[in-house]
Amino acid sequence: MDPQDQHAVAVRRISVGIALTIVGAILLGSWMGHRVGRRWSEAVNLLKDLDEAMTRMRTDLRYRVQDASDVGQLTAIAMDAVQQQRDRRRPAGG
Repeated sequence: MDPQDQHAVAVRRISVGIALTIVGAILLGSWMGHRVGRRWSEAVNLLKDLDEAMTRMRTDLRYRVQDASDVGQLTAIAMDAVQQQRDRRRPAGG
């Protein structure tokens, strides 16, 4: 093989190795930057406490609405029972 061809092959191999190293470093840096950025964002998120408070408030509201619905149903049952008792006490003709 010609020495110039060997040199060209070696230069190509080195160039490919350098290119792959650079691409790998860019991908690794991007991945690490994303992780660091996400952790930092979670650490300094000013709305995090507000989000948790809103979640608690929604949950409490759901329970209160459910309780109010249950009370409404119980009230309807009680009113129906009272009406049935009234109907039973009324005389049959009038």
